[in-house]
Amino acid sequence: MTSYSLPQGTKEESTQLEENVGKQFSDNFSSTGCSLLIKMVGDKAYTQEVYSEYANYTGVNIYGDKRTDEIRHPRPGYQVRPANQVHMMMFGTK
Repeated sequence: MTSYSLPQGTKEESTQLEENVGKQFSDNFSSTGCSLLIKMVGDKAYTQEVYSEYANYTGVNIYGDKRTDEIRHPRPGYQVRPANQVHMMMFGTK
């Protein structure tokens, strides 16, 4: 089995992430599609799933009728991810 590791991030990427602590970003690995960058420690990023700013968790649809689909709730706890992976999710690739 071949192991794969992401390349180390640059100082510029680390600085960008540190400036964006506390901001939400689109996260395809999240059950809600949105995560929050909690903190940076070295080359590790701590994230937490949150409700998307576009989420409708009121229980009614746009017509005022009861929702028939399932509301997606954030999973509890933090995820520890490589900083460069989070950087790619927040800012894309070069």
